[in-house]
Amino acid sequence: MSSAPEGGGDLPRLRAGGGQTHRTDVLVLGASFAGIEVVLQLQRRLARPLRITVVDRQPSHGYIPLVHERLCGRLPAETTALPTARFVDSLPGASFVRGEVSAFDPDRKQVTLTSGQRIRARFVVVALGSELAPPPSLPGSELLLRAKQGDEVEHARERLDELLRGGEGEGEDPPPRLVVVGGGISGAELAGELALLRRERPSGWRAPEVTLVSAGERLLPELSVGVGRKASAALRAQGVELRL
Repeated sequence: MSSAPEGGGDLPRLRAGGGQTHRTDVLVLGASFAGIEVVLQLQRRLARPLRITVVDRQPSHGYIPLVHERLCGRLPAETTALPTARFVDSLPGASFVRGEVSAFDPDRKQVTLTSGQRIRARFVVVALGSELAPPPSLPGSELLLRAKQGDEVEHARERLDELLRGGEGEGEDPPPRLVVVGGGISGAELAGELALLRRERPSGWRAPEVTLVSAGERLLPELSVGVGRKASAALRAQGVELRL
């Protein structure tokens, strides 16, 4: 991938448009952490410029490590959003196209977007990430809230506000119970942020009871045993019930 684009000269920027076929050197599908890192590494390591096209359905992305603070009302949405499209377009030779992939021909290295636009590349990088999708047959799955993509986070934030609003948790009504599913880094951090609502919370919110459920034998299995133990102790000290 060290050769210059065919034809040389200025590198045109692509824009979404129906029925057209555009050619590029590298097509990156997905503009979250992995996709953007690919773009940066290509520009840092290659001596000659490449035409790089990045496709994503969102022009901005929430900064995932701050999703928990956003859910709990500690940070407004605008302070946790990364201006992905603007950043990509600011890079030399790179263009951002907002769209959703409807078809991918790996032999021709061609992608078709729902708009009808086709993009053909010399190299295609698939960095679409993952989505949280509970099995529909799981009892109670309709109660599960996903909080990864922008719209999901906003929906979860609204539902959390509905569940917790209604006084300071005093009186006959029991406090609302929130269950965090997953004992990885995100699950542990979210459980801690929710437990912190006992001390600091938006006006009108009630303090919830928090339970963390994980299929693993310990928290943070991707880290050391000692770190997992410290995380468990810290969450229990905050009043989080752990079910491992």
